[in-house]
Amino acid sequence: MNLYIDELLKRLEHPGGCRVVDINCTNPGYADDLAVLALFRHKMQQCCFLLKGLTSSRNHLLGGCNIPVVQSYKHVGVTVCSSNNKSEVVDDMVSKGRRAFYSIQGLGNYIGGANPAVIAKLYWSICVPSMLYGAQLWSFSDSDISKLEKAHRFVARRIQDLPQRTSTPAVLSQLGWWSLEAHIHKMKLNFLLQILSLPISCICKKNAIAKLVQYRYSRDKHCMREPLHSMLEVCAKYSLLGTVYR
Repeated sequence: MNLYIDELLKRLEHPGGCRVVDINCTNPGYADDLAVLALFRHKMQQCCFLLKGLTSSRNHLLGGCNIPVVQSYKHVGVTVCSSNNKSEVVDDMVSKGRRAFYSIQGLGNYIGGANPAVIAKLYWSICVPSMLYGAQLWSFSDSDISKLEKAHRFVARRIQDLPQRTSTPAVLSQLGWWSLEAHIHKMKLNFLLQILSLPISCICKKNAIAKLVQYRYSRDKHCMREPLHSMLEVCAKYSLLGTVYR
């Protein structure tokens, strides 16, 4: 495995994706974690083609067992896909949220059930963080948001024991809940604020400022799909871009 990683690191240096002075930092790695960096899209594409060619052209063995190349896997509890289709990721998020809700719904059954306000508090404290872990870094489509909101309304109805046909405003307003889309927007804004509040010497803030300038002067903002760009789109939706630029 070490020989394979060494060969991979050496071959990734060839496209020259990213340099700091005279240091090639295209592929920073630590232990079994490897990242690929590039300043330009075509350079990143070269690295991706190289990675795809290496992984598809050889068999990986561990203890005599073949390790298959998969289209998706879980990393620190988050499903990561090789394609831009996040349908599987959103389905997994919904599933985690529902499992967590079912686990707390039975609390207090021996005394007739817990107070709906208590269950609602536990839902926002346990289920929502589990379901939306890392959501501030994702760009969700309308269909993805629709799946999340459907699961959100399902929980609100179960807590209040309301009929299935109860209108969405009535379901959420009686509990004083936000929609999950609004909650995701709040997560993105908070995360952007944390980045911009870092010291100017921090590399994360320097990168954020560079992306901010790129976003401000880009003619085709809809083609940008990086996490920071999705946060800036939320800022634009709430007329906060002027504040961010300042």
